[in-house]
Amino acid sequence: AYKVKSDEVEFLDETLAPAKLFESLKAVVTKRWPEIMAKSKVPTLTYVDKAGQPTTSKSDAENINVTGWELNPVVVEEFHQIIIDLLPIATRVLSIAENKATAMHAKIEKKKEVAKAADDAMPVDKDPAHAGPSTQSLVDKAVAGKVKSLQDQIKKVSV
Repeated sequence: AYKVKSDEVEFLDETLAPAKLFESLKAVVTKRWPEIMAKSKVPTLTYVDKAGQPTTSKSDAENINVTGWELNPVVVEEFHQIIIDLLPIATRVLSIAENKATAMHAKIEKKKEVAKAADDAMPVDKDPAHAGPSTQSLVDKAVAGKVKSLQDQIKKVSV
């Protein structure tokens, strides 16, 4: 059991090593990149002035023509920023998961302590053979007490 657990810890350490973690996350992001590129196009525009001549002055433009489509440079920059931020984001996610696991472990330990304290406070013999009166004996005592009181009442009436 110890060997299996140590192998599991070693595997997780290798998998969560920064370089390996980064490469696995980068593979997920880059796999989707072609689809994002195809949907992230912006028009290439030319401006035409009143005389019908191309102009670079947007304020003098009478008309705007779309001459093509190109990849949105903002999306490219966001893609590169996501790649750069992969490891810090993953590290934070792991930290949150570890904090949650630690809190859950503490909660379970606290519940065990409370249960043990309650068990220790109860004066019950742990041996089931000596665990105290059975339900049947309690019922027998209650019935015997009631029968005795009824017999006493009958004696009083008959006297």
